[in-house]
Parts: sequence; C-alpha cells; structure tokens
Amino acid sequence: MKNHKKLPLTVGAAAFSLALAHPASAAIPFFGPVPEAIRNADSGISVALGTLHQHYVETDSTGTMDQEHGHLPVYTVGLASQGDHFGFGVTMQYANGSDHYDGNLQQYDALTHTITLTPLQATTQNPLFNSRLHLDCGFSPLSHLAVIPLGFIGAHLWHRAVTGTGGVTENYVDAYYGVGLRLQYALSHQFVLGATGRYGTTFVADMTNGTAAFHLGTAPWYSAGARLTWIPLVWLKVYVDDTFTGYRYGASALQVIPGSGRLALQEPHSRTLQNVAEVGVRML
Repeated sequence: MKNHKKLPLTVGAAAFSLALAHPASAAIPFFGPVPEAIRNADSGISVALGTLHQHYVETDSTGTMDQEHGHLPVYTVGLASQGDHFGFGVTMQYANGSDHYDGNLQQYDALTHTITLTPLQATTQNPLFNSRLHLDCGFSPLSHLAVIPLGFIGAHLWHRAVTGTGGVTENYVDAYYGVGLRLQYALSHQFVLGATGRYGTTFVADMTNGTAAFHLGTAPWYSAGARLTWIPLVWLKVYVDDTFTGYRYGASALQVIPGSGRLALQEPHSRTLQNVAEVGVRML
C-alpha cells in the first residue's frame, strides 16, 4: 500500500517542477517567432521594375490652381533582413518621366507690378527619388501569421520642370517619419501574402524656385500596400506588389518680389497621390 501512495506524489512533484521550470509556457505561442517562410520572403537584396502613377494638385482659397498627372517608369532596389523577431529594411526608389500639366502661366509686369494668369497645358519632366529605412519587431500569434509593427524614416526629392513657353523649374525636398504595421500570412512554404499600412508626417519640407526658397512646414504622410511573394528556391523570391502613398505640403509664407513694392509670392497648399505597381526579385 505504501508503494501505491508514493506514485501519485511522485508524479505530482514532477508536474509541479515542470511548471516552475516553464512558468510562461502558455503565453509563449502568442509571441512566437515569425514563421520561416515569412522570414525568407522578407530577407535579401531586391530589384524591382514598375509604374508610378502620380496626381499632384495645388490649391488656394479659390480652389485648384494647377495640377498634373500621368505614369512614370519606376525602379526600386532594397536590402532587408527579417529575423525571428527583429528586422530592418532599406529601400531606394527612382522614377523619371513626363506627365501632363494643367494650370496657368504667370507673367509679372515690372511696370504695373501686376501678375497675369494665362491658362496653360504643358508637359512636366519629373525625376523623383525616394529612400526609406525601417526597423521592426514582429511576432506570430497564430500559425502561419506574422504581426510586425515598425518604425520608419525617409527622404523625398522631386525635380519638377514644366516645359514650354513660360515654363518653371521647382525643386522639392522633404523628410518624413512615422510608424506602421505589416500583417503577413504564409499560404504555404512557397507563397506569402502581406499587407502594410504606414502613417507619419513630413518635416523640413522646402521648395526652391531659382533664387527663392519656400518653407512648407509639416503635413501628414501615409501609405498602404499589398504584396504576394513566390519562393521557388530558398535563395530566390519573386514578388508583385502595389502601394498607394499620399502626402501634403503646407502653404509657405509670403515673399515680397524685389522691386515690386508690396507684391508677394507664395507657394500654395498641395497634395500628391502616388500609386506604384511593381514586379521584383529578391535574392539571398
């Protein structure tokens, strides 16, 4: 009888010891590591080609002053690595092409100190450069699913050259930062589907036009996109993605035209909407 009584005590002691050794075992799966297929899809050196659709509008209190829209070829290179939890990525994107300008020709009369606006349809040359760095910390609450919060900082340059009679050249430079969330699901070992949303703000935004410089303040910056990745080989990934981005520039302070008395120039409010569709490969 003594031997039968000792057995349950021994089993109970062993179970208690295991519980002490792994007190948080029940909570570990929720913050488990990012699934292997997702880590693989998000890591490597990437090159992509695509199309950037741009729609730009300048407005003031009376409504739309000018706008331009069209499609530009876009090229993207990147380097990224996603570990069990922590990851990073660097992306550089370049677009160069022309789109359609719909606005006005501004002419200043030095004798009368007045500005005349004449409707103008023209072509705009648009070299664009964008770079971004992100850091993330992800986890897997469910099998095949990754939840990856991230923080980012980036910079954007735009050389805007309206061609033709009375054409102008403007150079926009700004930086931006914010936070985001990426959700990814491993459909299998070879296919990963993901969606990413980001929200932030621009800062140190400036526009130069000849010798004049306009400070444009801060304004919202946001993006949302989706990506499907195919992994035919461990070292080779092929993906298609589509990303929508929007941002604004605030109106600048008034600048008096030299020798014009009290006549002043101002860079108005503007909004830029871009959609980039790409096909790319990621290696290593």
